[in-house]
Amino acid sequence: MTILFATNNAHKLSEVRTLLAEFGLHDQIITPGQLPVAPDHEPEETGDTYAANAALKVNFLSSYYDGWIMSDDSGIDVAALPGLLGVHSKRWHPGTDADRCQALLAKLATATNRDASYTCVCCLREPTGRVHTFTGVLPGTIAPTCRGQAGFGYDPLFIPTGYNQTLGELGQDVKNQLSHRRRAFQALAKWRRAHPSV
Repeated sequence: MTILFATNNAHKLSEVRTLLAEFGLHDQIITPGQLPVAPDHEPEETGDTYAANAALKVNFLSSYYDGWIMSDDSGIDVAALPGLLGVHSKRWHPGTDADRCQALLAKLATATNRDASYTCVCCLREPTGRVHTFTGVLPGTIAPTCRGQAGFGYDPLFIPTGYNQTLGELGQDVKNQLSHRRRAFQALAKWRRAHPSV
């Protein structure tokens, strides 16, 4: 099966292709840039939940592609800063991932509670228009400094529960085994295997 994946992020694309293959789904994953008529912009993420933003992306691309479409939306929620990041994780502070990590550290300079969680919600849209939603959550804490070069986003700051290293230190292979994205796409793969004729 060919699935259009709503991303232009090469890191995310590689991660998801690896995960789906591990779960036994050897679909051809294409991106918006590969379409005969590619969108000249991405939809504005105006949803107030991860699920709303993920659904917004697949529905937007349905105007360009009439097959299966997949998307995800993810972010980090920090207990000491309720509502600040979440669906705004990539937009709450201008600049690069590194700039946002440093801004987060500054916000937490006097915080005693450094609990956090990564959440990923993925959507799978059937050609009929029916949308299925799957959620994965990875709990953890925010490190006092950025550590490690692997991954992207807040990975150099995020220490998964049960570990002493950040995702940036643990590396992509370990991240793929425990990440919020893995958990969401594992649920998607389980649904796909249960509905082989869909």
